Amino acid sequence: MKKIFALLIMALFASQAMAQINLQDSTVQVVAYWEKGDKYTYDVNYSKYVVENGDTTKLYDNFTKYTIEVTDSTGTGYKLKCIQEMAVLGMDPDNPITKIIYKHLEDVTVPVVFNTDQYGTITGIDNMEQIRQQITEGLKIVVEDCKKEIDGMTAGLTDEQKQQFSEMVNQVLNSILQAYSNENTVYKAYEEILTLFSFHGTKLDIGKRYRSETEESNPVLANTLLKVENMFAISQCDPESSWVGINMAKLYNSDQLKAGLVEAAKKMFPDKANEITAEMFGDYQLYLLTFVKVHTETGWPGYCVGELHSIREGKHEVSTYEVEMNLE
Repeated sequence: MKKIFALLIMALFASQAMAQINLQDSTVQVVAYWEKGDKYTYDVNYSKYVVENGDTTKLYDNFTKYTIEVTDSTGTGYKLKCIQEMAVLGMDPDNPITKIIYKHLEDVTVPVVFNTDQYGTITGIDNMEQIRQQITEGLKIVVEDCKKEIDGMTAGLTDEQKQQFSEMVNQVLNSILQAYSNENTVYKAYEEILTLFSFHGTKLDIGKRYRSETEESNPVLANTLLKVENMFAISQCDPESSWVGINMAKLYNSDQLKAGLVEAAKKMFPDKANEITAEMFGDYQLYLLTFVKVHTETGWPGYCVGELHSIREGKHEVSTYEVEMNLE
């Protein structure tokens, strides 16, 4: 994994990456030239695997299809309606909890309308109240079904053990309900799609490397924010086809990450709150590597790929995603 990271960073900053760029056009700006009714479909493939003691184990694969449609266009911005058309989750189909998730998938799937400025930069969520209401109501149904399933799992326990187990489950489920009413969680749920629009409104000089600091949704705990150090640069540019490719590396603040985990753990296990400390999570590193390809004449993104690396206590988890415009 270190080799992969090194190679991607080299691709980000190496001067050889500029070989196919027309240096006469020294600046590139990604701007949306969209019209109401524009509509495109994107396929998202998502995988997660873990590297531990030199062994690599794939945990699961997911596939999701999204449709993005311009529902409004003005001189000051656009509205993009994003609909999850289908989802194939890489979980055990015979697992009772998995069956419940599939059963109620539509109950917690709400079209999201993103607002943008005139350049196509995402500025907010237009229908947050509707999303909050529908997801909360849908999750309550899921919670009730899960509780029924869990009741069967506690057979054989003492009344005290059943009570402790029930309290723990309620704390976890309440945390989920609380998180999914948060705007940051919606951004997290659509992070692969939103990566496509990472550089809209950005003006980049070809051959120049950029660094910035931002505050973004936590990839691990979506209802919190983290400070992020960003490094990015143009790595591909084809003037004939008008496609431009941009590489980015994000390094998340480790102290904030652990503080968020401590807070979440204390909420889930309040009776153990005094025992939960940041030291329990050890040395924690989290970084994201992405590549985005955008058509500069239309402002429509065509492709992106990302790798989220989580390294803690010798365990290296990697979540990868690939988003591609479906032209069929």
